[in-house]
Amino acid sequence: MDKQSGNNQIPLPTTTLWAILFASFFIMLGMLFYLFANVIEIAPIPSLQPTLFYGGLAVAAVVLLVSKSLANRSRLEAEGRQGSGNPLSALMLPIALAEAPAMIGALHFLLGGDLMRSLLLVAASVILFLVNKP
Repeated sequence: MDKQSGNNQIPLPTTTLWAILFASFFIMLGMLFYLFANVIEIAPIPSLQPTLFYGGLAVAAVVLLVSKSLANRSRLEAEGRQGSGNPLSALMLPIALAEAPAMIGALHFLLGGDLMRSLLLVAASVILFLVNKP
């Protein structure tokens, strides 16, 4: 196998990094929901609930657009059309941002929001993780 054909593949360590971030996402989210539901009592703030929910959906859309943009730029750089960039950053940035809708969903739930809406934001984060899988 020549070096040219091997350059288009993402090395195994990035897949491992993705899997670790994906697993830690669920651990952190489980801890947050457990603490919010069973340990921490905070007075609900109904006026923030719609803002947090729709803000979380907007963040999910922005993360999807950013990840597609970075993927296109990374593909062009791999083809040699633009300057050399770091394909690892093009992979890791969208994965790191993919956690944002779920964290907003946890905050929504903490402030007295509907559990189903919070879980919808968690599902958006899971979809973003899966879309950005190497």
